Amino acid sequence: MSMNPALVPQLALNAAVGLWLVVRMVRAGTARRYDFHVFFPWLVVLLILASTLWASNFAESAQGALSFLIYTVLAVHIVSSMSVERAIRGLSAGFKVILAASIATIAVSPSTAFVTAIYQSGSFQGLASHRNYMGYLATLASLFFIYEWLSRTRKRLLDVLWIVVAIGVVVMTRSVTSLALTVLACVTLLCALALLRSTSRLRGFTAFSLITTAGAAAVIAFVNFGDVADGLGRDATLTGRTGIWEAVLAYVAREPFFGYGWDSVWAVGDAVGDGVRGRIGFSISHAHSGFLNDALQIGWIGAGLVLLSVVVGVTTLSRESLRTRSQTLLLGLVIVMTIVSFNMVETRLTLNTGWMLFVLFYAYASRSLRAAIATRRGGRFADVPLNT
Repeated sequence: MSMNPALVPQLALNAAVGLWLVVRMVRAGTARRYDFHVFFPWLVVLLILASTLWASNFAESAQGALSFLIYTVLAVHIVSSMSVERAIRGLSAGFKVILAASIATIAVSPSTAFVTAIYQSGSFQGLASHRNYMGYLATLASLFFIYEWLSRTRKRLLDVLWIVVAIGVVVMTRSVTSLALTVLACVTLLCALALLRSTSRLRGFTAFSLITTAGAAAVIAFVNFGDVADGLGRDATLTGRTGIWEAVLAYVAREPFFGYGWDSVWAVGDAVGDGVRGRIGFSISHAHSGFLNDALQIGWIGAGLVLLSVVVGVTTLSRESLRTRSQTLLLGLVIVMTIVSFNMVETRLTLNTGWMLFVLFYAYASRSLRAAIATRRGGRFADVPLNT
């Protein structure tokens, strides 16, 4: 599966995005300073490009690596071209187009809008290639729409309607994971924005209490994993995911350092992908855990680089959103944490949309940090303003 927000071949989508980027970059009168300071994500890109050399299916691997490169460059281009507020408005508009087109698809062709596979009968597919991916997109959309509504001086009914549409789509997908993370992410965003705006001296204590409560809830959920899974309508194997993880880990152990090459293992006919599918007894196209999927393709070294990128990105976003009291960077932090949460049980972070959003907000936070350092040193940071 291409896992992009439209039912078009990945190659065609890459070509369209790549052509748009080239036109934007060479357009006269658009001199800009590109931001290449997100060091660890670029290391991930370089390793993925290099992995095509040892991939079992070079054509499939090269296409996937090119897609990864294009969306990384797209994020860098956006950061160099516009403020973070303008980028958020553009991304929000994009999510509205996806949701509106998906709802229209239901009205025009319900058979296209709803998955017909036996194990997903009746689940909402929309313009995404899978109900879980549609739910994931709608979860992200709900966060952008809530932020837009809260950031306006004069609240608009239309913003509320878009929030309802986004959450409604999550419900229609019948994805328990998406619904649970939508509730958790939206509550987190609302609480975080309220704390950021607060002038109370107890702000730090409140934040500590929230983090402690969330941590305690996570520990309780882990200790009582079987009961929690049953309450969510899932078995203790998370719908067969634990079996998938065991099969994937067995193959990771054979090539632990650099893996089998980016995007080649899940191609039909590949020995590794077919071996995993043979062990579990049903068809899959990813490891249903983003970090394990990365380990299978680019080894533990690559998965470690991805994890290191996340740690540095989240740390930078946390520090800069608190230091500058930036609501936009705080939104970015919640978005990134939501993507990482989805990535635990699906492959989301290193797919097109997730990776672009991660690099985008990471780069904005990095620029904010470097601007502050330049100011302290008496210099001038000559990039696009962050908040205009």
